Formats: sequence, C-alpha cells, structure tokens
Amino acid sequence: MGFDPRTGTFTEDTHPVMLNRTGALIRLKHRVATDDTVRIVNLESYAEADFRVVGLARTEAGEIFQWGVECLELERNIWGIEFPAPPGVPGSAGGSSASMPEL
Repeated sequence: MGFDPRTGTFTEDTHPVMLNRTGALIRLKHRVATDDTVRIVNLESYAEADFRVVGLARTEAGEIFQWGVECLELERNIWGIEFPAPPGVPGSAGGSSASMPEL
C-alpha cells in the first residue's frame, strides 16, 4: 500500500524479488519515489510494517519497477524468516537472503 500524489492511495498485489534482514527488493507497477513510505503486508501471515523506498533498482518491460526498500520497524519480522546473525557476530556463519513469501 502506498500513496501516489496523482491518484491518491494505491494497493497492489506483488511478490518480493529478494529479502534480507532489514529490507527487500520489491516489484511494483505503481511509481514511487526515493524516501516514500510504503506499507507491506505479508498475505500469508498478515504481518505488516512500513518501509522506506531506498531507490529504483531496475525497470522490467517499461511497466514494472523493482525498488529497494528498508524496513522502518525492525522489531517486526513480517517475513517469518529467522535470518542468520550478521557477519562479525560471535557464532555467526554470515547473513543471507531467503525465499520469498507472497505479499
């Protein structure tokens, strides 16, 4: 969910391209801008959190955009994934990306 200054609030079903501990790469048909806030809802668990748009990663076929987003509510794990500890943390094997739930 987000806000488009031209058309107002929008809702779009999508799938993330990549996930990590603090953010994701998501596909959207709606154009957003760097520093916009979008609300992402995991449709498998209905967990949700606000994310800040970091920037455009790529355009697919001129109609779908991949955006990098960072979670503004790190205490919420909307993905339901237990990520390994980050590199440098004792007992850590390093961080990684994980499979994508439906949004």
